[in-house]
Amino acid sequence: MEPLLVGRRDELASRTLQLATAATRLEGTVQGATRAAIAGLVREMNCYYSNLIEGANTLPLDIERALRDEFAPKKEVRDLQKLALSHIAAESQLEAEVDRGAMPTSPEVIAWVHGAIYKDLPRELMKLNDGSMLVPGRPRDIEVKVGNHVAPGAASVPALLDRFHSVYGKLEPSVASIPEVMAAHHRLTWIHPFADGNGRVARLITGAMLRKCGANTDSLWSLSRGLARDATTYKTMLANADAPRRGDLDGRGNLSLGALVEFCVFMMDRAIDQAEFMTRMLDLPRLASRVQNYFRQARADVKFEGAHLVNQALAFGEMERGEAARISGLSERVARDLVGQLLEEGLLVTDSPRGRLLRAGFPVKARGYFFPNLYPAGLDGPVDDPEIRKLARAPRRRI
Repeated sequence: MEPLLVGRRDELASRTLQLATAATRLEGTVQGATRAAIAGLVREMNCYYSNLIEGANTLPLDIERALRDEFAPKKEVRDLQKLALSHIAAESQLEAEVDRGAMPTSPEVIAWVHGAIYKDLPRELMKLNDGSMLVPGRPRDIEVKVGNHVAPGAASVPALLDRFHSVYGKLEPSVASIPEVMAAHHRLTWIHPFADGNGRVARLITGAMLRKCGANTDSLWSLSRGLARDATTYKTMLANADAPRRGDLDGRGNLSLGALVEFCVFMMDRAIDQAEFMTRMLDLPRLASRVQNYFRQARADVKFEGAHLVNQALAFGEMERGEAARISGLSERVARDLVGQLLEEGLLVTDSPRGRLLRAGFPVKARGYFFPNLYPAGLDGPVDDPEIRKLARAPRRRI
């Protein structure tokens, strides 16, 4: 699978600077608990879009219900909800482990991620096309062909994963390593370490590597959303980078260096696009205006002053429950009732029924107004992004 590294090329260096700048600007838009809430929202986005790339259309509303332990009676939807919960939990724990010093490139972590995603799914969903069973966390012992790519022999997978870790595990933990992180994404999918589920695993590992090198430290933007918006090109670029060396001027490895660089350029362009998209979404004056529009246009059943409370929590990360009357301009009793309604709706959240500190929440039915074009389907809000609107027509399939 050599070459593994793409080096400091002009087209990659300029994009590295652009992504680093966009990521820094994004991290300055939100504070404290709001930052953590956005990270939770992004994990749901990663789950939704990563599944969508694989042909599994898990609606955001179904994901939200699963997080509240509300499962659909229809088995097909319920199975997708379970997959979503496992995906979100795996990403959250992976982030925590990376923050504690774990190396996302290690074979052990890669195997753990695969196991964490699939371990709680019903046994019947583990059956592969050839009749064999997918074993969560276990490298494949079968030979695999994906499209035109004949994956390396199963017996070579452990050695290839060791080589993968020996190179990418030594990357400098800085934004300068972003191009190599994107190269690692392809090489992990090329190894195809598991009988199934490699795309989901690779996207989570890539997200963890970007976090470790400082390109998405607080998980405020979703690479999977960018890839899903252009999924056909993503899969084409993955396949192109499988190509053998094109001649003496195409690197010194078995695979094409030029095709790998082209893949990294594509990935970095998608990343820049998503970091800039979330920066626009989280620009506080514009977000505050959209919150007000939600209360004004969609929620005649909730006092408009609720927008002031939500925006206060968004701007400062949290607000004191006892300050609701002052912030809203309502009487103590009316403000108390309004806070209760906002908590019930999920527009405000707190750690306990009588918690003193209130934070902003992002229930699915409000997200389309707060963050236009975040999702293609399952929301009440408008969608004007043609690529996202097109995704809304994706069929709902089994896992």
